Amino acid sequence: MNWNKEEIIQLRERLRLNQHDFAKLLNVDTRTIARWEIGTNSPPASAEAVLSAIREKLDRDPNTTEQVIKVIAAAVAIGGLAYLVLMLLDKFTQNSNEGR
Repeated sequence: MNWNKEEIIQLRERLRLNQHDFAKLLNVDTRTIARWEIGTNSPPASAEAVLSAIREKLDRDPNTTEQVIKVIAAAVAIGGLAYLVLMLLDKFTQNSNEGR
């Protein structure tokens, strides 16, 4: 999916993150986020995968938004790639539970 500037801003605001923390989550420079949000550049596929996973989680479980925000805040504190690992684990455990 190609993310547009409005979708990026909307997701960042939904997560209650400033550009700096959002950049840390995605393992990019803050100026990169600014360029995405003004439409100068677009996120690469790796960042789009993380953005899509976050939005999918929030859309799938809207009652867990506060919990997701806390997990993301922790992930930002330890690095954005950690969040991606958490999302993969969430997917793995969800698929494992569906198979039972």
